Amino acid sequence: ALIQLEDSEANVTTVLRQITPASTPALARGFLEAVGNSRNAETGLGILRAWKNYTPAARRSATSQLLRRGEWSGSLLDAVEKGELLHSELGPQQWQQLRQSRNASLAKRAADMQNSGIRPTADREEVVKKFLPVAGKTGNPTRGKEVYAANCAVCHKFDGVGQNIGPDLSGIGARPKSEIVAEILDPNRSVEANYRLWNATTKDGETFAGRLDGETTTSIELLDLTGQRHPLQRSALTSLESSNQSIMPVGFESLGESDMSALLEYLSGSKHP
Repeated sequence: ALIQLEDSEANVTTVLRQITPASTPALARGFLEAVGNSRNAETGLGILRAWKNYTPAARRSATSQLLRRGEWSGSLLDAVEKGELLHSELGPQQWQQLRQSRNASLAKRAADMQNSGIRPTADREEVVKKFLPVAGKTGNPTRGKEVYAANCAVCHKFDGVGQNIGPDLSGIGARPKSEIVAEILDPNRSVEANYRLWNATTKDGETFAGRLDGETTTSIELLDLTGQRHPLQRSALTSLESSNQSIMPVGFESLGESDMSALLEYLSGSKHP
C-alpha cells in the first residue's frame, strides 16, 4: 500500500529495510512482491543493494521481481558484470528469460554474458594459468588418493570417502582436468548457491560461519567447515549476511605441481587401488 500511495525511492528503501534475519521466507517474499509493484526505474538498484541480507529463498523472490522490468533486468546484469553478483546467481531459466526479452539490446547482452562463461577471479587468474599445464600430464593416482584424503575429504565425498559439507565429487571425472584444476585453485569463480559462505551474529555476540543448510519460518541452520551444525533461532539473530565467497578456501597451489597432477588423476577416474 505504501508503494502504491507514493512510488518513491525512500518508500522502496523503507519496505526493503523490513527484510531482516528474523523475517520468515513468506514475509520476505511479501515485502519483495510489494516492491515489485513499483514503476520506478531505480527500484531495481534498491533491491540489489540489499542483496547480501537475503537468504536463498528471498533471493529467488528478488530475482523474480528484477526480471519483471527491463530497467531492473539491466541493473541485474550490471551487477553480474561488475562482480557484485555471481554469474551463478541466475539459473538456466533466468538466463533464458533474459535472452528472450522483448528488449533486443537486453536480450543480446544477456546472451553474450551467458555465452562468455564464468571468468576467473582477478587475483587468482595468474595462479590458474601457471597450473593449467598440469592438466595435460599423467599423475600418480595412488599418490592422488593420499592427497585427496589429506586435503579434500574433510569437506567433499568421493569414492565413498569424505564428508558432505561441500559438493559431492562423484562423477567429476567426466569433466576435463583443466576445469577441475581451475575450480580447485579458484573456488570463487563459480559458487553454487548452496555452497556460499554465510555469517550469522547473535544478540549474545556469538558469530557463526558456514553454508546455509536450511531455513524454516522460525530458524536457520548453518553447517560449518568442521561438519558441525548450528541451529539458530531467527529471533536471536542481529545479522545474517552472505558473501560471494565459496566455503572452500583458496591456496591449494601449495600442493605443488606433482601432487596437483596426482590429485587430478585420482579424481579423473583413472584406475587406482
